Amino acid sequence: MSRLMPYKKLLPADKKSTGNETVIDLIYNFLNEPALRKLSDLSIGGTFPVSDFRLGKGCYAKQFWYCYDKSQPTPEQQVFLAIEDSWNGWPRNRKESEIPTTPEFETLRKPLMPFTFDDKNFDRTDITQVDRFIQQHKNGNQLTQAISRNEVKQLGKAFVENFGGKEENQEFCYYPLAYFENFTPETRQCVIDDFMKLGDIHYVRYYFGLDTSKGHAANRIRVVLFPVGKDQRKLVGTGGVNEIIHLSWPPPTSFEEIFEEIFDATDAVNKLNAIEQEAYNRTIELESTTVI
Repeated sequence: MSRLMPYKKLLPADKKSTGNETVIDLIYNFLNEPALRKLSDLSIGGTFPVSDFRLGKGCYAKQFWYCYDKSQPTPEQQVFLAIEDSWNGWPRNRKESEIPTTPEFETLRKPLMPFTFDDKNFDRTDITQVDRFIQQHKNGNQLTQAISRNEVKQLGKAFVENFGGKEENQEFCYYPLAYFENFTPETRQCVIDDFMKLGDIHYVRYYFGLDTSKGHAANRIRVVLFPVGKDQRKLVGTGGVNEIIHLSWPPPTSFEEIFEEIFDATDAVNKLNAIEQEAYNRTIELESTTVI
């Protein structure tokens, strides 16, 4: 399952935020989780050229693998995502024992330089400043490099061992994988195809997020994908809506979780989109009638 989601929005008056409503909430949660401070100090995201993100012909999805390379001293250690196409559809009745543990391709791509949060100039405990960082951030290095399947598999194990959470349930990350399918049958949407139509995309930037909602399954550490233009700025969809890809697999791993997550998200996004689209339309109308 994948969905185009809002980056940030005002909620309807009758709906209270749970702190997991939008992408900015998730990124803020990740930055401020004490148990993940070492992880968030090492990396908050990375950037791929759009050529690495385009789906290969006949592929079902883009697949990201969580990696932790601790072979160097702490300042030089890296946390990053490795990307590949996936030729395999994700069955809705897939058992946990069937979740992939090994990349499909012999060679994947990784960012040469993942980036960290700028704690010197922004306060991570202030969601407004986290937002400002995201809006202003530009990568100094957008290059990627090859990484082997075997290396990704070993670095994925290291990620789970070090940042997965308590050993008995590893609620932060049980599977070092984020699978973003293109066609989502529940919504009849080709999510990646629609994402690529949001504007003149030159890069795809990922951020780590953390879902703190009660009862969330393993893999609370989430991946969110931003469209980025030539100038390294985040692109905004028409009316400012549905500009981020979120809700990768896993979780969920059961039909009950699947439909709960899909329809909860769909209902929230539809309500929020309607509100913001109406505000956007009013703004355009006012601008068109302003006399200079």
